[in-house]
Amino acid sequence: GEKMLLALKSCGKTEYEKLMKIYEESNRENSRRFFPDCTEKDALKKTEAAFSEYLASEFFPEAGNVCYVLEADGKWVSALRLYALSLSPRSYYIEALETRTDERKKGYARTLLKGIISALSERGAFVVRDNVAKNNFPSLAVHEKCGFSVERQWGFDPFGGGKDLDSYGLIYNSSARPLQ
Repeated sequence: GEKMLLALKSCGKTEYEKLMKIYEESNRENSRRFFPDCTEKDALKKTEAAFSEYLASEFFPEAGNVCYVLEADGKWVSALRLYALSLSPRSYYIEALETRTDERKKGYARTLLKGIISALSERGAFVVRDNVAKNNFPSLAVHEKCGFSVERQWGFDPFGGGKDLDSYGLIYNSSARPLQ
């Protein structure tokens, strides 16, 4: 089928609805944590509203931040957030790489990661970091296939500096490997 990489620098209502379909699983997990006293449906609605508000008010306004979406046959199937940490040297951080639950095991996350690596490569050398839970074997395998390696035995928070001992800190350094 036809695949297209979309680079979103803002979203309208329709785009938010499509994004929330991709992030439904993690939003459900977060809703139980954030809104334990609400019904499952209300908690999910509140979580989706908070997520959309975060994107609109904090993520998109920051220069260089992009939400990348992979569209397959007209359907949004996978997405991630790319934060621009520094423009010299070019350094980025990935967050929230996720694929719709009904579209998994089709190589979409790998296609998305390779797509952003290719897009970033067009403008010269860069580094991308990501945190992946140590028990998330599918995501670790996808990152490895795309040229990421373990940089640290803990995940790192580029904004607050905290450590996540349940995650690996992964790195992709474009200078260290040719694109396959």
